[in-house]
Amino acid sequence: MQFTDLVDWALKQEDDATLQGEVQYFCAHHSKAAQIAQRIGTLKESLQTEQLAMYRSSEHLAATNAIAHICHHIDRDMHKAPYFKGKRGQRAQVAIRDRAIHAWGKDNGKMCDWCSKTSHKIEECYSLGYCQHCLQCSHDGTDCLHPHDLCNEFEDCKVYPSHPNFKCGHCAAVDDDIDV
Repeated sequence: MQFTDLVDWALKQEDDATLQGEVQYFCAHHSKAAQIAQRIGTLKESLQTEQLAMYRSSEHLAATNAIAHICHHIDRDMHKAPYFKGKRGQRAQVAIRDRAIHAWGKDNGKMCDWCSKTSHKIEECYSLGYCQHCLQCSHDGTDCLHPHDLCNEFEDCKVYPSHPNFKCGHCAAVDDDIDV
């Protein structure tokens, strides 16, 4: 506090040990909360950096059709790997083939440790991350009001046509001029 000396003087004038203790208790927790808020801010920035790197990597993986290549080897060559024989191999194959259902069944009902909703895990919480379309916080890609913000004329549009706000705003990736 800026005027700690003045507050301490006023507390001595009041001559109430309980009040003095409560003010000290409040100040200690106020200081601790400020330190935690600073750490959360730093961690949130780090999380956004990692999520952006992950998003860019997923674009590269999608462009090379990595899933199809991997699944091709799993389906065709898995029998050659001695570690994945029998039921273990079958379970691994099913888990990879149907990852979304497998993951949901394992975490069904798990509550997000940040926002307390049961629809996702903390690493998928849009309250912590940022939108992949506009790089703003507090919403995810499906709720983005300006999904074309990161589109540019040198790349394909990254917004899928079924996005609720696909037509909102101008997409720089689409040339509106029609050559006749």
